[in-house]
Formats: sequence, C-alpha cells, structure tokens
Amino acid sequence: MPGFLIGLALGAAALYFLARATRAIVGGDINAAFLPLSLNILSILGLLPVALFLRHQLLYAGIGMPTALVLGALGIWIRKIRKDKRS
Repeated sequence: MPGFLIGLALGAAALYFLARATRAIVGGDINAAFLPLSLNILSILGLLPVALFLRHQLLYAGIGMPTALVLGALGIWIRKIRKDKRS
C-alpha cells in the first residue's frame, strides 16, 4: 500500500509538470518548458528510493504512477470538454 501511494504522488507530480511544459510549448515559450520537463525526469527518478529501500513495493509504485497519469489526464480532458461546451 505505501508503494501505491508513493506511485500516485509521483504520477500526480509528473502529470503536473507535463501539463505545465505542454502549456509553455503551446504558448510558444519553449524556454519555459525546460524546467518542468527536467522536474518531470526527477519525479520519475523518485522511484529509485522505492527500488532501493522498498523493493517489495516497487510493483505497486509502478502501478500507481501510470494510474495517476491516466486518471489525471482523463480528468483534465473532461474538464476541458465541459468548459468548451459552456462557451
């Protein structure tokens, strides 16, 4: 269970950084995308302590991370669809 929660937190952080980088690139400011992209790599490297110290939880962390990414991206997409329908 702690591995899954760590994976969820790291996946949510990765989604946040990817969303910020995407917004910067779409907005035309490519230089502003370097910091969120480099922080995204650090969020992926956050699995390293799990691999070293909680090896038996690594599978659950590996499941939690993409779960947060997929569900978070789905939530962003649904929010955007609802916002576009209101406009």
